[in-house]
Amino acid sequence: MKYLRAYAGWILLCLAALLPRIWQLDRFITPDEILFLDQARHFLQGLIGGDLSLTLGIGYPGVTLAWANALGLLVLFGLSRLGWVRELSADWSLSQFLSGADAQPLPYYVAGRVVTALLVTLLLLLVYAMARRLFASEEYARDDAPLLGALLLSLDPYVLGYSRLMHIAVPLALLMLLSVIAWLLWLKLGRKRWLWLAGLFTGLAILTKTTGLLLPPILAGLSLLMWLVGRPEKQRLWHFDTAWLGGTFVGWLWMLVIAALVFCALWPAMWQDPGSALALTFGKLWVDKEAGQGNLGMFWMGQFVEDPGPAFYLVALLLKLSPLMFIGLVIAIFTLRPVREQRAEWGLWAYALFYLLAMTVATKKSVRYMLPAYVAFAPLAAYGLLRLGRGIANAISAWRGGQAHDSHMPLPPFGRRLLLSGLGLLLLGLSLVYAPYYFSYYNPLLLGWRWAPQALLVGWGEGLDDAARYLNQRPGAGQATVAAWYDWAFAPFFTGQTLPFSSQNAIRADYSVFYINQIQRKIPDPNLITYFQRRQPEYVVQLNGIDYAWVYSAVSTDGPLPPSAIPAGVPMGEGVALEGYEVRSSAADRGVTVTLYWRALRSELPDYFVYVRAVDGEGQIHARADSPPVMGFWPTSLWEAGKLVADEQVLSRPPETAPGTYRLEVGMYDPNTWAVLEPASGQRGQGGGLLLGEVNLP
Repeated sequence: MKYLRAYAGWILLCLAALLPRIWQLDRFITPDEILFLDQARHFLQGLIGGDLSLTLGIGYPGVTLAWANALGLLVLFGLSRLGWVRELSADWSLSQFLSGADAQPLPYYVAGRVVTALLVTLLLLLVYAMARRLFASEEYARDDAPLLGALLLSLDPYVLGYSRLMHIAVPLALLMLLSVIAWLLWLKLGRKRWLWLAGLFTGLAILTKTTGLLLPPILAGLSLLMWLVGRPEKQRLWHFDTAWLGGTFVGWLWMLVIAALVFCALWPAMWQDPGSALALTFGKLWVDKEAGQGNLGMFWMGQFVEDPGPAFYLVALLLKLSPLMFIGLVIAIFTLRPVREQRAEWGLWAYALFYLLAMTVATKKSVRYMLPAYVAFAPLAAYGLLRLGRGIANAISAWRGGQAHDSHMPLPPFGRRLLLSGLGLLLLGLSLVYAPYYFSYYNPLLLGWRWAPQALLVGWGEGLDDAARYLNQRPGAGQATVAAWYDWAFAPFFTGQTLPFSSQNAIRADYSVFYINQIQRKIPDPNLITYFQRRQPEYVVQLNGIDYAWVYSAVSTDGPLPPSAIPAGVPMGEGVALEGYEVRSSAADRGVTVTLYWRALRSELPDYFVYVRAVDGEGQIHARADSPPVMGFWPTSLWEAGKLVADEQVLSRPPETAPGTYRLEVGMYDPNTWAVLEPASGQRGQGGGLLLGEVNLP
């Protein structure tokens, strides 16, 4: 029991870090993970086959994760040989096994995600161990702030989401934080091991992503800041200790040497062709700093933009902070003092804010790019929460007539356990609500889920798996075709054929799946997005209050008229029949959406246009819509005999038209001659089309 109490913090942190990260790893796939899976396969092939050029990677460099993922693939291969992975053949050679990811990638992604979860857990334990040393002489007990900070990171929904992926984002953030902590420890204690560790973690961070190149100037700046905060009060700013300055500069150079040695020693491509490795890495760094590189642009405050501007990371941070992190940081800011005892806090604040400033200057921005700063906020938020707990304890003590605790003394053991246990349970509860779709978290204190879709680009593949599971339950799913956004992330979950998303495929496929960040940016075609938004989705994927994906049935089918439609069954000319129609309220002001169900009586029709009118008893037109059917995406010249085509038309009431009830007139005409196809039966309107039922224009 004594041993258990002594290591309770380590055990708690290990469980909190690992268990949420390995639960339900077979859910959605993010669009970037395919890059790291391919890199791991090539990396392993290069190591085994001796062709080290295959370890060049994709320019991040991503080498740290490539080593880990290669090990994960080897373990998966061993398990498959034992017959323990039912999706993979036990008879495959290693080469066949690596090629198998093209046909059945999900087990490979899960293997990579398990490795990432283990790596992140190890890094979180290192953060805790080193933070205990950094904050050893600061406020509160030695373990309080480091343990709470590590728990905040372990159970934070934003960090959890990215640390469950086959991706470099969280490993990079934690390696950069470890480098900063090691450097602060070297400045504080002067022991060489911390200098070596700072160099090691800096080298690993740069090997993970060239964003780590920000560390050397940051560490140099932190040295100056620590001198400013720790200097005697009477010492003037320009009176430097030359011995300290020279020693710090030499230490900084040694840190760079160690980082360079790590960079060269752990990247096999550097052994064979260092010129190509460096050219690829720094070439990508130079290109990727520009907006629009590697993505299709950003969505910001309701608009499609390339660079959302300087407010982006502030808004993103407010939306992604957990309630406890938010409260803790606010208190930490207002309790920060320029005193020697808070040097570690000053160092972490300076690192996080300088990093965010550097990211703000770059025109290419992403929510995940702020992770290195975010993880540094966790220990700071822990201090804020502990000070809040201290204030509450003092208030209760004063209310009871007792004596307030010294602000620099630890809480009593029972109070510590109660505070940390309560905060841990609260963190766990707040996180599990979003499992396994942690990306759908937006700060509930700010009602984030209500306005995030109008402010930021939302969605990174989460929810597409749910759409696929819905479609798998539809009749004939195995033979169906689906045009899906992020098709490579959708296909592993769908039993039928997945098509790359294009305007043509969206119209021709049996189903089409639209995604939230696609709708936000209106790609690939704003008119296509507008047309499908007129339609009624068959299924909507909603995650934690946000609509993420919309499943639409085919525009053209062999099926009968939907039961909800009003039958008409009137041939129009010799090639088309109006089978029926539906009227429903439109998202547009003062309008309705009219769905016309046409059936082609023969193929190879001319290109016709459609008109829809709201007319009064005298035939006067009060609202009208004229366009090719399906907004021109499926012209009548492509219609096949016997197919039923759903054509959505929006009838908007002009300002000069009074709200009220009118009669619908629908016609199809030749745009070259203006000749209207004659209805075979029913009442004809003054425009030559077919008069249908009444419609109410709001």
